[in-house]
Parts: sequence; C-alpha cells; structure tokens
Amino acid sequence: MGKIRFSVPVIFFCLVFCLLIDCGKQKEESQAPIQTPAEEVKSTVQEAPDVDGTFVMNEKTTPFKFVYVWEEKSLLDSSKQNLHFLFTDNPVPEGTDFKYGLTSLSREGKIHALEATYSPDNGNIVGGKIFHEGTGNMNISFSQGNLEGQIKILEDGIVEGEIFTEEPIDSFDNIWEVRVKFKTSLPDKEE
Repeated sequence: MGKIRFSVPVIFFCLVFCLLIDCGKQKEESQAPIQTPAEEVKSTVQEAPDVDGTFVMNEKTTPFKFVYVWEEKSLLDSSKQNLHFLFTDNPVPEGTDFKYGLTSLSREGKIHALEATYSPDNGNIVGGKIFHEGTGNMNISFSQGNLEGQIKILEDGIVEGEIFTEEPIDSFDNIWEVRVKFKTSLPDKEE
C-alpha cells in the first residue's frame, strides 16, 4: 500500500477551513440574542421639561426630550454599580430590550440616542454609545474622556446634572457633540 502524502498547502487549507467552520458556529451562537427583557432593567423615564439638550451628529441636530436611567454592574468591578443614562429624541417603545433592541430602533430612524455610563464611585462618565442611523450600520462606542459630566445624586432619590462634550468629537469619520441638562428619579433599588 502506498503512503498518503499531504503537502503543506493542503494541510494549511484544511486547518483554515476547519477554523472557518468553527468560527461560523461561534458567530451564530454569539449573535443569538441574550434575553434581557426591558422589565428586568430597572429604569425610569422622564419627559421634558426636565430634559433639555441637543445632540449633533454629522451636522444634523436632534433635540433630546427623554432620559432613561438604570443601574448595571460595572464591567471592571462586578461588586460596583454604574448608572446608565439614555437620552433620546423619541420614547423607547415599551418592552424594548435595552441591551440589544436600541440598535435596530436607531437603524430604522425611530430613535436618536446617546447612552452615557456614569461611575458614582469616581464621579466620571466612563463610557457610552451612540445610536443614530447617520452612522451607517454601526453604533459608536466611546470610552472615558469623550464626555464630561456634572452629576449630583440627591438624597431624595433624584439625580440631576449636565453631560456635554468640550468640542466636537471625531469617531470613525462621524463628527458629533452633545450638551444636555436633566433631572430624573433613580430606579428603585431591588429589595
């Protein structure tokens, strides 16, 4: 019987093919939505006049009229909670999944929104996201330093403040800036 010989290119092709099949399966699994119903996100919503601000994306100005606020564990330290503020021009439909449902709403032009993640521990905006159909098929995520904030958490369960950019920000050739003042109640603490 003769030996079967494999050349290096054939072995390399087989490895790449197997990796592509495996990565495709992982991609399908990772794209399956994780169920996080909106009712699990303890949030409150406040409509104007307690929200006043504008968001400019690629020279298109959007007035913000709504603010949603919720708590989530910090990505850096799961023993700590961050506050997430979502400023929008239109109300988020009831039952929307706040983790995964905002992207489709923005791509359809139903909302224009900016999410700011605030760390009460260090008093900084530590990141956020932009949901806007003007960015094409991507949302823009940003890290600490793009947004400034002056946020006060009052003893009566009220949070108020201002979130802004010092100057226009260039994110992947999308030029944006924001300035919004708000006052809303904090979400109820879980018992």
